[in-house]
Amino acid sequence: MKPSALQPESSDFDDDVFTKVLDTLRDKQSSELHSRQVALLNLLVQSHQRTGFKLADLALVEEILTLSCQKLEDDNVDVLVEPVCAIIIHCSKPYIRTKSNEEFTAPHVIQRLLRVLGSFLTSVEPQIQVAAAETLRIFATGTCLSQSTRHDDNADDQRPLPRDYSQQLLESCGIVDAAANALRILLEDQHANSMGASNNSRMDLLLFPVVDLIQEISSWGASAQTLTRKGCLDDILDILDSIDDLRDEFLPVCLEVVWNVLEASEKTTASIDRCASRAVLVDVFRTANAIYALGSLQTFQVLHKLLVRQLKYGYRKQDKELRNTTVMILDILVSKPRNRALFISSGLVSTLLKYATATEVPDAVKNASLAKETHFASACDLDFEFKRLLWTTLVDSARNSAETQRLISDSPLIQVLLLYLGPSDHPGARLWSQAQSHVLRVLALNVLAHLAPHMPSIFLMHDGHIQLVQFVQTSTDEDACATALLLLLQLVPEMQSDVGLVGGVEAMLALFAATHRSCAVRRTALGVCGALCRNHEVNQRRFLNARGVELTGNNLVYEPAHAVTQDNLIVAVVGCIWSSVVGNPESEIRLIQSEGVDNLLDLLELCPAMMRGQVLGLLAELCANAKAIAYFQAWRSRAHYGATQLLLRMYADEEKRLGVERPRDGIVLNLSRPLDVQLIEDAKVEKPSQAAPVVAFVRLKQALVHSKGSRQADPNRRLVVATEKTDLRSKIFAVLASVGFSCVPDDLSYEEQITLAVAKEYPVFRIGDAWLDVKMGLHARGIRPIYADALLIEVELDHVYSIVTHVQCNQQEIHGRRMAALSQDELAFFAGVRRQKEQERPATKTVHISSMQAHLEAKKRKAEMTRKSSMVVSPDNNVVAQGTSTTTVFKDPPPIFNDL
Repeated sequence: MKPSALQPESSDFDDDVFTKVLDTLRDKQSSELHSRQVALLNLLVQSHQRTGFKLADLALVEEILTLSCQKLEDDNVDVLVEPVCAIIIHCSKPYIRTKSNEEFTAPHVIQRLLRVLGSFLTSVEPQIQVAAAETLRIFATGTCLSQSTRHDDNADDQRPLPRDYSQQLLESCGIVDAAANALRILLEDQHANSMGASNNSRMDLLLFPVVDLIQEISSWGASAQTLTRKGCLDDILDILDSIDDLRDEFLPVCLEVVWNVLEASEKTTASIDRCASRAVLVDVFRTANAIYALGSLQTFQVLHKLLVRQLKYGYRKQDKELRNTTVMILDILVSKPRNRALFISSGLVSTLLKYATATEVPDAVKNASLAKETHFASACDLDFEFKRLLWTTLVDSARNSAETQRLISDSPLIQVLLLYLGPSDHPGARLWSQAQSHVLRVLALNVLAHLAPHMPSIFLMHDGHIQLVQFVQTSTDEDACATALLLLLQLVPEMQSDVGLVGGVEAMLALFAATHRSCAVRRTALGVCGALCRNHEVNQRRFLNARGVELTGNNLVYEPAHAVTQDNLIVAVVGCIWSSVVGNPESEIRLIQSEGVDNLLDLLELCPAMMRGQVLGLLAELCANAKAIAYFQAWRSRAHYGATQLLLRMYADEEKRLGVERPRDGIVLNLSRPLDVQLIEDAKVEKPSQAAPVVAFVRLKQALVHSKGSRQADPNRRLVVATEKTDLRSKIFAVLASVGFSCVPDDLSYEEQITLAVAKEYPVFRIGDAWLDVKMGLHARGIRPIYADALLIEVELDHVYSIVTHVQCNQQEIHGRRMAALSQDELAFFAGVRRQKEQERPATKTVHISSMQAHLEAKKRKAEMTRKSSMVVSPDNNVVAQGTSTTTVFKDPPPIFNDL
């Protein structure tokens, strides 16, 4: 580490100055030499004029300050006040490190100095109190430890930021408690001596530095909790209540303190999943929770009075910023249900409603005592933000509050919100720019989504459903249109006939048919259409006349390659058909004739597992129509198997997914619970030991639990978990029962026949499980039923048992036929092998004989050639052997061949 260019002249000189100051303060002979002490203290400050103190010298500085203040209190030496204040102020300059990371390796040096400075907050000398408060405020910003700031973005550097570390040190040293106590003492002195001028001057001198220090430390979570425990927020509210001038310097500081503490409490309570004990629970959610601590009528009355004053007299930019801050504080407070009644009784709801509707409906509030329109209804960004804050705060206050909902329904707020869905010719639209109007339009839709379901009559009275239908037809903003459709989806169950009369069904089908619209708009439009037609014959007739059956039936196509781009559009198509077509005979016939059954079966074969339950449910209800059975039987998959085979294979896959393992032959063995696991556990299998798990596995298990919790927080993950718990066997049975078990084809395999024997009796088995659960539950609780009840339970269980036995016999018969067929196939196979061998044997013999004859003939020719080559012709034309002088002729006898 390179030495700083601004370092003092020499370390020896510094040590000498510190030694002289301490000797002068300690020595009894020089204890009365106050001028010398002042000179040395000034020399100490001058020797470090350009730099701060070294971290290693802070212990000496702490001792000097302690001795000096003790002398001030004991001897009442006023001349020491100024140099002591100078040293305290000098402690706010950045400290110099002589070692790397010295503030982290030796934090006790800084902590001792901070504790001394904290004790000065309640000193008898006001100048020392002001200097200590200012120094601690600067230290809280992290300026004193700026040397530790890392100038590079090194990800491996795990040191905390200077400001965070400074806040931790202040909280650990009790500075937060000291600041809260100092503020409490100041306010108590003011109340006790409100007529004394000297006390008022002391109050004016000390109050702002202390409040400014509290404002700086209130942004740290632990410090905010400490301030709440000490009741500091009540003192801040007392200061706010005493402010009459909007230019008062305390107003922004006090509002920021309240805002910081409330935000910190909101984050802390939202991040806690579980508490170790009841004491911790009470401390976190009550004692240290600022939202709970400020839940009093006095709090809302003070804020209400302040807000009214800001609206009437606040015309400056700073006044409007503080006004918006006040509304945000109210929004945080009203998030707690217990505070909403106080929000009403303090008159805040009525005031917010007046200003939320004053611009758009001036006649409705012309008699109300409101501020000038330029104070809250101008085109500036602050007034635009105020408008949004008013709407969101009213929405938060209306949650689970019938009284607030009544006040809103009596006000013109719903009418004002609907104005932003129509043409921009109302008085309020002239204030905002095009971008601001778009933001307010989307916000108005979101606000209506929270308020309109609680007051549908008011919404209908102002023709809200007509404006919504017209808005979604004419809007080119995809986000706003999707939000409006979601609002309409919430309101449709209460106003099916009203929306249907204004062309809602036709409008939704037109939105779905517009392929250039976003997938969110098309999907939500189908959801609204299905909600309109659900159990409503007139709207179903409108759906049929608008050719909705053909439009939705043709879109019953699922392409896995387009699953991401279509964004679950097929789910909305199936849901709309289920609500709009099923139950209407004419619509069902038209869907069946337009290959609806074939499309559903194709979809069932390809769709993801999460969607199978929906498709099976629709198919079961559609196949209840006799016209659909022929299409169901005629369908063939891409692998050329029928619909019944598809369902039976799906039934077997569902049993595997649910963990219902069966023997290899598939026969039911668990006669008590035939729908559960059928394999009997091996008794010889050793159980796992109950020894303590290894620490690494414990940590792994905890990590998996936390990971599982984070996955379940995701809505998509919750959908997957809910789908995994669904038993599709009941819906598969419903489809088979709708078609009829008499229509089962004869080309089923033996495995499919065994599965069919179980699937046919699924409801009986499920009823048997229910009766068995009743019996076991009574036994577990030690309840002995009366004879009639016990007899009824046994009769039902015997009935189910007889059916299970019958199913088992049928499965065994099927298995026997299967084994017989396998035996026949095996015999036929061996007979074929034997026949083939018998056919191959003569051919092999013939080939062997012909080969021997050829070999013998070749051998004879070779011998003949050898004999001829060994003969020569004599002069007398006699043939003699070569190399002899006689005329003897050798003649070999012909070879004798024995035919095999």
